Amino acid sequence: MSNIQPTYSHWLDRWIFTSFPLSAEALGLYRILYASYLLVWGIPNFEWITNSPDAFFNPPAYSIAAFFSGFPPYWFLQGLSLLVVVCCMALLFGWYTRWVSITLFIAIVVGKSFMFSYGLIGQDLIVWLVPLFMAFGNWGNKFSIDEHKNNNHSANINTWPVTMMALLLGFGMFSAGLPKLLGGWLDTSTHATRGHFFTQYYVIGDLKLLSTWMINITSPIVWEVMDWGAVFFELLFLAAIVKPRWFRLWLLLAIGFHTTTFLIFNISFHFQYIVYLLFIDWGKINPALYRRLEGFTNSLFSIKWFVLAVIIYLPLYMLAQQFTQQPGTLAPSPFIMATDLLGLDYKIVMGISALLAAYVVVLWQLTSKPSIK
Repeated sequence: MSNIQPTYSHWLDRWIFTSFPLSAEALGLYRILYASYLLVWGIPNFEWITNSPDAFFNPPAYSIAAFFSGFPPYWFLQGLSLLVVVCCMALLFGWYTRWVSITLFIAIVVGKSFMFSYGLIGQDLIVWLVPLFMAFGNWGNKFSIDEHKNNNHSANINTWPVTMMALLLGFGMFSAGLPKLLGGWLDTSTHATRGHFFTQYYVIGDLKLLSTWMINITSPIVWEVMDWGAVFFELLFLAAIVKPRWFRLWLLLAIGFHTTTFLIFNISFHFQYIVYLLFIDWGKINPALYRRLEGFTNSLFSIKWFVLAVIIYLPLYMLAQQFTQQPGTLAPSPFIMATDLLGLDYKIVMGISALLAAYVVVLWQLTSKPSIK
């Protein structure tokens, strides 16, 4: 396994290129986890946009949709949605990984530009920046079809994209905290968190999890602590990227922050957790586990199995579109279709599953010792 040693004299160079050293095996494992997450928990779907009348078409000035005079036809949106699915499958198998990663990002940007054309704002952009940056990290070198085709196996592993993702995540959190600071969240005479909670409880009507319990809490101290905690947690996220240990600690706090948001406001940020996994110290995995994974992928990751997987998954994807009751912005994956058939709330299932997985990974990080020096 690769061993990256600091060889840069300037502190900024060292921070960019050596903050998050990862081996080819670690990046390959993360690529598999990332693609699996998308295929199991749902992929953005754009077919529903065709039901929107052109009177609602008001694209942002600087977007791909601005070059159009109205919403595109159904066949275009369906083709774009299917392209995203196929790209995710190719990413899982690691076939032409760099080009597939870039294509996936472009397809998402095109589809999202039409989603934003009538005011819908998404919070998952950071998820789709991962394939764009990791395309240049060469995350298809191991556990992939590319490894055996030798079309990029010899490429060097670049870890600067991981540092750039940490920087973008820090800026994203900072941009969420700064408006709160300027908007008076630290004013002890008001309770901004409680105001948002009342909106969620009485206007939107989400009465699940801990919301019916929180409605009875009137202590100003509790609500003010939540106001101050949210502001300083988001503002200091950017400062935490200076050291990987600080950043991983802040990721642990982020999981707790998202847990609170999920339990009280019924808002699931499950899509954030797959991004957080990028910064895990995968060097703590025993090399024997990597060897077992290599044996598994060597037997299954081939063009033949990739084509078979696409043939099996696409009909399930289309079938789920007909029988799944869920927001149209999320592709009806077979997993979510199963939750509907069982009468379960997919948001709760996804949120709890993601939280448990995130906490398991963090506890493993805190209790295990590095295996790769």
